[in-house]
Amino acid sequence: MRNITSKFTSIVALIVVFFGATTIITSAETLPDFMIMTEPWTPWQFEENGNVKGIAVDLLVLMLERVGSGQNHDDIKMYPWARGYMTVQRKENTILFSTTRTKKREKMFKWVGPIFQNSSYLIAKKDKHIKIKSLKELKNYNIGTVIDDVGEEYMNKLGIGIDQLDRTTSNFRNIEKLNFNRIDMIVQSWEGFCYDAKELNINPNLFETVYLADVKDISYAFYKGTPDWIIKKFQKTLDELKEEGKLDELIKRYKKI
Repeated sequence: MRNITSKFTSIVALIVVFFGATTIITSAETLPDFMIMTEPWTPWQFEENGNVKGIAVDLLVLMLERVGSGQNHDDIKMYPWARGYMTVQRKENTILFSTTRTKKREKMFKWVGPIFQNSSYLIAKKDKHIKIKSLKELKNYNIGTVIDDVGEEYMNKLGIGIDQLDRTTSNFRNIEKLNFNRIDMIVQSWEGFCYDAKELNINPNLFETVYLADVKDISYAFYKGTPDWIIKKFQKTLDELKEEGKLDELIKRYKKI
C-alpha cells in the first residue's frame, strides 16, 4: 500500500512540476504585440517619406528583434504627444517614447532606459534680449509648451501654473508661434529646437537659450501593468546593445543627417 501511495504521490508531483514549468515557459516566451507610439523629435524619432526612423526608433527595433518579437518599424506610429501620453497610461501593451523620466511620472509607467540624457531650456529670440535673473521674472513672459509634455512639469516646478502657459499640440507649432512673436519663450532641448526650426525653414541662429529648465534621463515608457519579466527582458537587451556600441553607431549615423 505504501508503494502504491508513494508512486501515486510521485506521479502527482511530476504532473504539478510539468504543468508548472510549462506555465512558466509559456509566460516567459510569449510577448504581446505592442501598440508603439512616438512623436517627432529629430534625430531620435522622425518621419521621412512615410517611414518612421531615428536613433530611438532603430534602437527599439533592434531590441524587438532580440527579445523575439515579430514587430518592426511598421508597428511604430507617430501620435500627437498628449494622445500617446494618455493612451500609455490607460491601455495595456503600450509603449511611448522618447519619454522623460521624472519623479512625478516614476510610478505612472514602467521604464526601460535610459536612451540618452536631455537638457531642456527656455528658448527665446535673440533680438528680445531676454535675461532671466530671478524666477519671479518668468511670470512676466508668455511661455509656450506642448500639452502634457515634461516642459509643463518643469514650468510648474519653477512656479508657473498651467493656466499661465500658452499650450499647443506640437513643438513645430510652438516654434512657429515663437518665430512670429506670438509667445516670448518655449521649453525644448536646444538640439531638438535646431532640427525642428530647420525643418520649418526657420534660422535657429536667430534664437538662444536663456534658462536651463532641467536635465533628465529619456527612456521608453511602458504601460504600468506590463509584467516585470518583459521589462527585465527589454532592459537587459538595451544594456547589451549599448555595451556593444550599437547606440553609439546609431547616434553617429543619424547626427550626420
